[in-house]
Amino acid sequence: MPIIPDEPLEILASTVPASTTTGEIVIMILAVIFVAGLEYYASPLRLTHVLVAAIAATEKAYLEALEIGLISPSDVETAEMLSTLQLKVLKIREASLRNSRSYWKAFFGFLEGRTLTVQFCIWKVRDLNTHIEILKEEKLRKRNFNPKAVVVQSLRRRREYNDII
Repeated sequence: MPIIPDEPLEILASTVPASTTTGEIVIMILAVIFVAGLEYYASPLRLTHVLVAAIAATEKAYLEALEIGLISPSDVETAEMLSTLQLKVLKIREASLRNSRSYWKAFFGFLEGRTLTVQFCIWKVRDLNTHIEILKEEKLRKRNFNPKAVVVQSLRRRREYNDII
């Protein structure tokens, strides 16, 4: 059985003040873990990946609605909102990739509030996706479509698309 030397433990124990209790040490460790987790989950680079996935889902929903004919190409408002958000996502992604090359730039971007900017953009993209879904449901209800037929049709298209790939 290997013997663990006591020297590193003695050095570590000598750096901790004698008045600290085990509870205080546990609280400090938990605080460090919490801050590290917060920095990871709220990092602009990670949130940018979430944003890119959200805009891809929104584009897919928009294109499906166009293919089925539930949204007309003359619906300028939705198309403008989508194109504006696409440009905004590209700018945010570029800035996040530039900042990710250096830990300090990423950290200062976090402190400058880039996280809130990305979160707000994610919220707007998901809001547009919800708007498109509401338009689709509204048009289905007005046209008295059979929703099962639309689902079967889109599933067939997905199978055909997967067979091509």
